[in-house]
Amino acid sequence: MLGMALGAGLIWLVIFILVTLQTRVPPRGRAGGGPGLVGIPAALVNLVATQGRLDGAAYAATILDLGSHGELVITEPAPGRLECGLPRSGLALGGLADFEELVLGVARTQAGRGPLPFEVLAESAAADAPGLWASFEKAVREAGRQRGLTRPRLSRLVLTGLLLGAFGVALLIFLAEYGRRTAGLAAPVFAGTVVAVIFTSFVGSLTKQDRLTEAGADLAAQARSGLPGGAAWSPGAGTAPAALHMLAVAVAAHAPVPLAGAEPGRQSGIRLGGQRDASQPGRRPRAAWSSMSGEWRLVPIRSPGIPLLSNPFIPLSLAAALTLAVLIIAVAMRGFPGGSPWSVLIIPLLIAIALAVFGLAALSRYLARPAMASFTAQVVARWEEDIDGGENPNVHVYRYAVDDGQQTWCGEVSQAHFARIRVGELVQVRAEPRSRTLTSVELGPAVPGRPW
Repeated sequence: MLGMALGAGLIWLVIFILVTLQTRVPPRGRAGGGPGLVGIPAALVNLVATQGRLDGAAYAATILDLGSHGELVITEPAPGRLECGLPRSGLALGGLADFEELVLGVARTQAGRGPLPFEVLAESAAADAPGLWASFEKAVREAGRQRGLTRPRLSRLVLTGLLLGAFGVALLIFLAEYGRRTAGLAAPVFAGTVVAVIFTSFVGSLTKQDRLTEAGADLAAQARSGLPGGAAWSPGAGTAPAALHMLAVAVAAHAPVPLAGAEPGRQSGIRLGGQRDASQPGRRPRAAWSSMSGEWRLVPIRSPGIPLLSNPFIPLSLAAALTLAVLIIAVAMRGFPGGSPWSVLIIPLLIAIALAVFGLAALSRYLARPAMASFTAQVVARWEEDIDGGENPNVHVYRYAVDDGQQTWCGEVSQAHFARIRVGELVQVRAEPRSRTLTSVELGPAVPGRPW
């Protein structure tokens, strides 16, 4: 019985591997078949052009598509750099997809105080990956299935067969283990349950992924053949609706378009998407856009804590340790014949003095800052991280970054507060300026002021 169970398990694994390899091969698309590029949102072009691995270019392309529909006013004040604003009428044309409505809502919030660079809007998804990007990616994938461009990687028939086979193998393992024992069900139940969980988890990993349909493959072929050399748009080509839509398609299909902001996530260091299933990046952005100073600028996001060159305790500790070592060596060398030990130890002593002077200057600047401060800042990014928690290695934390107009600060909040924080809002925060660490955030009306 055990041999039969192991053989059935091996056959199931071989079938699973064959199914996995077969579903990885996309259908061949025809450049002249399927839906045309004119009536398809550019984000869906990105979905099929990347073989279901939706990435940040879909978000940038959606902004351009909104401009071609008249929902946004897009101009080109400088070659290769676009500017986005709101139309004077403010009336929506309607008929937008859910993901387009999502992008338009963010654009209206950010452009409500005046036009802003296209790259600022494009980087919005990277600044709020667990919120904005996750919602956008989910909506685009749902739209792709509704339009028949993608479908689940496993058909219902194949999924049912694999699950029935997995439970059949688990049952054989249970019977084989039960037949080897005269009493007790604990070991057979445990063995069968483990096999069922492992095999069903293999199947579950494929159910979360999409693959292209023939219509999706046709659309991807049209996108590749319709943009030879990426010549759909060039700086100074204009921002007419037709030109904007072709630019959106070019950005979505990763044509080499010389446009600032065409690849969201590059400035922040956040990789958006790039997987067959939905993804949520879990890392700190290295930069984000802020308008706290009165104009849009890219601000670096540094980790909390005292910067290395501004930390007075490191050079002072090194100076004390080096001085103590010099004194110990000098005392030990007094009993040896020869010259004075100070002729040998003068260089390390001078290094210790220089470290002490540098440390005292840093300490003076450190103490000049207040221990606590309360001020108004703009939320510029938020993200989630899995950090090493010592005994518990999977500690999930919720973090955000704000800009006070001079520098950025990072803080950590609970999941409830994290859900209420929105990128671009003005908030009142309390911080420890000496360590550049946020201690709390007030989500109520912010009071204008300076950090200290």
